[in-house]
Amino acid sequence: MIEWSEDGKKKVVCQVSSEKELLALAAKAEKENLGHYLVRDHGKTEVPPNTATAFAVGPDLESNIDRITGGLELY
Repeated sequence: MIEWSEDGKKKVVCQVSSEKELLALAAKAEKENLGHYLVRDHGKTEVPPNTATAFAVGPDLESNIDRITGGLELY
């Protein structure tokens, strides 16, 4: 993905309504073979330990990422 690193690093933040929805996105990215990372909280603040709280996908082509996140609301 040299083109991606040379042309910029666009980041978009979206929101989901539940942990279940977040886990479904991660599963879809896995199925599509897209690079991704699911963040799980240590539980030292407001959420229980091991709660999925964030999800990153990419870098990849925007069209590939949109297959995972295209229907989400911007945050």
